[in-house]
Amino acid sequence: MPSNKTENEFPVQVTLVRYDETEFYSPAFFSEEPKVLAVYGVYLFDRNTRTFCCESTPSHFLHWLRADVEWKVEPTDEDRERVDSKLIDVDQSDSSHYRHVRDVERFIQDNPLMFHADPDEYETVDEAIEYHQGNHWL
Repeated sequence: MPSNKTENEFPVQVTLVRYDETEFYSPAFFSEEPKVLAVYGVYLFDRNTRTFCCESTPSHFLHWLRADVEWKVEPTDEDRERVDSKLIDVDQSDSSHYRHVRDVERFIQDNPLMFHADPDEYETVDEAIEYHQGNHWL
C-alpha cells in the first residue's frame, strides 16, 4: 500500500466504511434477485495514513473487503448463499481506491451507522485486512 509515513511513525488506526454501491450493479442482478434492496461495498483504511495523489488534497487508500447486501424481506439461507455466490464471482480486484480525506470524514460524520472505528491494535494494514475479511463488523 502506498504511504507517505515512515515505518511505525503512527499506530495503524483501522476504520471501516460501508458505501452504497447499488448503482454499479446491473438491473439484471436485481431482476434475478428481487429480495435484494441494495448492495454496499465495505472498505478498510488507516485513518493515520494520508497520500497526496499528484494534488495538494490528501487522500486515504480504501481497501475493498467485501460486498454486503440489504434485503427487502428476510431471505432464506438459500437466498443468502445464491446472492453471496454471485457477489463473490464479481471481480472486485480494482475496487480498492483513493478517496479524499475530507470526503471520507464528511461521510463518517453524516452516516454514523456506516462506519466502525476498530479499537484493536494492528502492526500493519495487511494484518487488519486479513482479520476483517473473516470477521464482519459492518
